[in-house]
Amino acid sequence: MKPLMSEPHNNENNLDLAEYIRKVINDDNLSQRYLVERAERKGHKITQSYISQIISGAATNVTIDKLRALAAARDRPEEE
Repeated sequence: MKPLMSEPHNNENNLDLAEYIRKVINDDNLSQRYLVERAERKGHKITQSYISQIISGAATNVTIDKLRALAAARDRPEEE
């Protein structure tokens, strides 16, 4: 899988990946545990620890599979 760089994913606010994930989790009032459970129910694998690493910026090469897991957990299109 080709890793994705931490680059702006939201053109409106020009946020980096960590800021964007933190913003949507907060805006939707979701817990990391909830996201993990929802992703697993939809056939995706992501850990609470990895979500925390993404939010903190420690995970700098996030794979498309992990982004798909987060999108599925939020019932959002992958493009978002």
